[in-house]
Order: sequence, then structure tokens, then C-alpha cells
Amino acid sequence: MAKGSRLEKSVGALISIGPAIFYGGISTFLALVLLGFSTSHIFISFFKIFFLTVAFGLFHGLVLLPVMLAVAGPRDREEKSTSENMEQKHSEQQTEKNEIMEK
Repeated sequence: MAKGSRLEKSVGALISIGPAIFYGGISTFLALVLLGFSTSHIFISFFKIFFLTVAFGLFHGLVLLPVMLAVAGPRDREEKSTSENMEQKHSEQQTEKNEIMEK
């Protein structure tokens, strides 16, 4: 698992996988661009549907998902352990206070 903040992880993922997503979408679009110039209604409809599918896929893969992961992605293990340690210290302090109060 990558280390760093949520933003650093999503930027790193976008840098490493983003070009592959982009090239996949562009090559798929180039393979179907000739259907857009067809006179047949079926081919034009197929082109429109496929174009929108590729466009939504590119948008989700390159924009929406990285932003969502940067905002609400998994925390780093160090962040988790730090917050767990703080909670444990707090509970220990509460226990010590309770023991002192009982004496």
C-alpha cells in the first residue's frame, strides 16, 4: 500500500495508471470514429452509445474517482495507529484518574 496522505496516494495512482486509462479511451474512440460518419442509423446509434460510454469511463477514471479517493479514501496505517494510540492514552488517563479518585 502506498504511503502518504490521501491526496498524495491519489496523485500517485493517477500518475502511474492515468496514462493507461487515457490511452485506452483514446484508442477505443479512434477505433470507432468511422462509425460516426456512417449513414446507417444503427451504426450512428452504436457510435453515440459507445462514445458516451467511453467518455463517462474516462471522466470517472481520471476525474471523479481520484477526487473521491482524495476526499474519502483509506487513511494511512500510520494515521490509524496514531489515532488509536491517542485513544488508548486517553483511556489510560481516564483509568488513572478514576483510580486516584477512588483513593
